[in-house]
Amino acid sequence: MAQKWHYFHNPNYYDNNQGVASFNATSEDDDKWIAHEVNVFDKVGKYEVDYRIKDNPVPDKSDNSPGNPFHEYRYWSEDYAANRTDSSGHITNPHAVIYVHRRPLAEYDFVAHKANDVVDSVDVTNNAYDLDHEYRDANKGLNLYEWKWKFASDSSWRGDATFDSATEGEAWINAQLKNLRAQGMTNILIQYRVRDIDGPAELETLNITRKTASGWKTSSDTTLRNQGA
Repeated sequence: MAQKWHYFHNPNYYDNNQGVASFNATSEDDDKWIAHEVNVFDKVGKYEVDYRIKDNPVPDKSDNSPGNPFHEYRYWSEDYAANRTDSSGHITNPHAVIYVHRRPLAEYDFVAHKANDVVDSVDVTNNAYDLDHEYRDANKGLNLYEWKWKFASDSSWRGDATFDSATEGEAWINAQLKNLRAQGMTNILIQYRVRDIDGPAELETLNITRKTASGWKTSSDTTLRNQGA
């Protein structure tokens, strides 16, 4: 059965756009239909997708029979997203929507401080961000920050904490990386992960670390958060 697809691409839905997709229709009403479904998207943004199929009311599944006598009976369907509404005015068959975005970048800088030519502490500066939300979101598109650290010879992490604040996460890891010589080692490993805000919002329970008057406290926190994607 013949089919055709319509893609309307908004390249500015996210920050740092990559330009317009080659198969883009210039508007929702643009009659630019393509004969195949797109499975690989190389440009970030929001895509509104529409679809049509062509019926074939006779057993002959092609237009290749002699004289093609049934061609005039083969019709294209309406657009799937014809924006029909129910009695309440709600659209019953909206466009399918695809959001194409990038993974966040868990970047940081560090400066090592030495005592008697041996590393004694490390200062870490958080530079994590999501290219898709780098400028229009106060938290640069991130909602969770996970820091871990250990000495190179350790079999498990000495510090492991998750934060919902970039500032508090940075303060915690810096507090951890002090007086390293006194602990007997100076070679350390740091692991940093972040989560973006592009997934669906769901209620989740996590152990979140926060600064309190008496020091750092980790407690169970149940919050509606975007799940990342």
